[in-house]
Amino acid sequence: MQKSLRVAKQVGFGYLINCAVTVFLQSTIPLLTDKNLPIPFSLFDLGRLHAAIYFLQIWGMSHSAATNSALDFLAYNFMCIINGQAKVLNEKIRTSGNLQNEEDLIEHLNNCVYHHNKVITLVQKVENVFSMILLIQYLASIVAICNIGFQLVNVKIFSFQFFSMLLFLLAMMCQLGVYCWFGNEIILNSAAIRKACYDSDWVDYSVRVRKILFIIMERGKRPLYLTAGKFSILSLASFTSVINSAYSFFTLMQRMYQPSEYEI
Repeated sequence: MQKSLRVAKQVGFGYLINCAVTVFLQSTIPLLTDKNLPIPFSLFDLGRLHAAIYFLQIWGMSHSAATNSALDFLAYNFMCIINGQAKVLNEKIRTSGNLQNEEDLIEHLNNCVYHHNKVITLVQKVENVFSMILLIQYLASIVAICNIGFQLVNVKIFSFQFFSMLLFLLAMMCQLGVYCWFGNEIILNSAAIRKACYDSDWVDYSVRVRKILFIIMERGKRPLYLTAGKFSILSLASFTSVINSAYSFFTLMQRMYQPSEYEI
């Protein structure tokens, strides 16, 4: 569990630093380029309000980045707790042969069944809280990655705006990628429960003990997973699918905004 939480902490802090640097670079765009504001604002002539709108945009971006990254950090920790509990359960089942007394072994395996049910309940609770949030994140990531990629193509390479948007693109991909990575780890660690049962000394167990292992293995046939709004399972395959979708929208935008041969 300590190792799993340490991984969540390291990944989370790395992501927070990425977000902070991205907001900082976006805030300094008007100071280093010809743009007036980090976010274009042309509703009316700013005049004396230019400085106020500038600091308001900086505060808005900082507040948004802090809120979203804190929510992501919380989700990462919950997912790593699930991974850690699944690993602990696998180790408990795998080393069950160390108990020589059959009654103690049965009690130990019954505790493993109880532990397994608690992990399943935890996954369901995390799913209920973060499922819709992850769906919104999926859709927002597709739009953001597509738009940022389109702007990168039309911005001068090695310019300040190019590097700031590139870092923004990396932050979005990191945010989505870590979700899919931890979700994929949940699938793998929960599926490994069956292998843990097989790796135990089941050959030397009595029929009564084997039945308990059989029940655990049958439930282990259905790996645990988290979804994005019940539409997509969090996994590395889903991450690849999102990137492919963003690339498809990107090519569509390129064709729409690229002048045809009849317009030249």
